[in-house]
Amino acid sequence: MNDTRREQKLDPKLRLARLPLPKLWWAWLLGLAAATYLLGTVAKAMSNDSPGEFSIDQAFSSAHSPLLTALSESIAWLLSPFPAVIWIALCCLVLLIFRSSPVNALAFGWVVAISWLSCEVFKHLINRPRPDFHLLADPLLPESGTDSFPSGHTAIAFSLAFGFWLLARGSKWAKPVAILGVVFSLLVGLSRVYLGVHYPSDVFGSLLASSAGAIVAMALWNLLLSRWVARMAWLRRFGPLPELPVAA
Repeated sequence: MNDTRREQKLDPKLRLARLPLPKLWWAWLLGLAAATYLLGTVAKAMSNDSPGEFSIDQAFSSAHSPLLTALSESIAWLLSPFPAVIWIALCCLVLLIFRSSPVNALAFGWVVAISWLSCEVFKHLINRPRPDFHLLADPLLPESGTDSFPSGHTAIAFSLAFGFWLLARGSKWAKPVAILGVVFSLLVGLSRVYLGVHYPSDVFGSLLASSAGAIVAMALWNLLLSRWVARMAWLRRFGPLPELPVAA
């Protein structure tokens, strides 16, 4: 059994058969969820009482440039919900068909989707109004509503970056992918503040919320879903499956 597990660990097509969870993952989950909720609640209360973070949005709005505006608006479209689903599906399809790895495809899609969608839970719990675009020096996207916290665009950027890091984990590409993922997530977050549709705390909150969602997804995968996948014999036509039982 130890030899089988060692082979699975070394086989890149089975890299995500078991996902890395921190010790006391449930404590990390509770801590991240509590921190996200507390940050959202405090940020919402402060935005009602004083300009606070809006001054940062206003500073960006007063310093718009054609190049940065075009880049930020492109990011806004490319990472909006429908294209985001397409990106996730394409990544899973490449892993399944071209990389012959059904395990990696399913695990990647599962973790990225749950990590991203976790922000929706906090959007409904917090109901923070978006920055008032009428007050911005140069409003670019006239968005309104009470779904400001956390930022969905930043969440999908972070979730995709984390998914790619899982795929690169244990290889020479792990560190470069991690660095690029952090830079990518921060740039997407900055673009949302630049456009005036989110506050800075919305961006930070999305990193916390998505991290909590990733822990939930990885825990469920290790405890349940990986075992179910290992029993789906029809998936072997696409690539190898882990041997049962998959360690939890």
